[in-house]
This record gives sequence, structure tokens and C-alpha cells, in this order.
Amino acid sequence: MKRILIIAIVGVMLAGCMPKMTAPNSEELQIERIFQVRNLDKDEIFERSKMWMAKNFKSAKSVIEYENKEKGVIIGNGTTDIYIKITLPRIVATFTMQEDIKDGKVRLKIDNVQQAGGYPIYSEFKKPVQNEIELLTYGLQIYLTNPTNREDW
Repeated sequence: MKRILIIAIVGVMLAGCMPKMTAPNSEELQIERIFQVRNLDKDEIFERSKMWMAKNFKSAKSVIEYENKEKGVIIGNGTTDIYIKITLPRIVATFTMQEDIKDGKVRLKIDNVQQAGGYPIYSEFKKPVQNEIELLTYGLQIYLTNPTNREDW
């Protein structure tokens, strides 16, 4: 009986020493970016966006959940590896992205950000996850606006 009581007290004390990991509000991890893509019409932007997805994710077919060229909409699921520190293992973040396309303009929305398996991204890891997803959004913008990526080589 005495042994059980000691184990219980030590367990409570150790639990109090553990860092508190809190999940952020899911809206904190939403990103929306609107950018101009000069000299490209909606169809060209649409095709180049699909090429960017194929190059940046393992399979564009498994990433793209919905596409409508007439409406200029691509909705997909993405995954990215995030390394917080050398001493910690990587975090695999999953997210939903929607690209709305018009002539010369793109709106990219990323939301539903979570760890693989449906676990939340804890507040302590929020900033590195946001940074990695921001890099992805800038990657799309650079890919679409960079003239060296165009067909006229």
C-alpha cells in the first residue's frame, strides 16, 4: 500500500514537470495569398499550377482532389516535412490547399493544417510549420511568375 502511494505521488510530480503542449486555434494556421501573374491567362496559370504540384509533391494525381479548368479552381491535399531542431524528429504536416485562378491573378488558400494522422500542430511548433507553408506559397508564386519556367525556351 505504501509503495502504491509513493508511486502515485511521484507520478503526479513528474506529470507536473512536463511541458504543457497546447494546440493553436486552427484559424491561426490558415494562410491566404493573392498575387499577380502578368502575361498569363487563366488556362496557362491552371496548367502551370498543376505542373508545380507535380514537381513539389510526390504525385499530382494523389494531391489534386478537385479541378475545374472553366471555373479556375484546383483543390488538393499537401504534405510537407518540417524539421524543428536537430534533436527532435521531423513533423509531417498535412494541409488542404485551394487555388482560385483568373487571367493574370491567383488566390491560394491553405488551411486544415495538422500533423499526419489528424493530430493537431502544437503551439510550440506553430511558427516553423507556418514558415514552411509560407515557403510553399512563395514557391508557387515564383514558379508562375518566373519567365524562365515558361514554354518559350
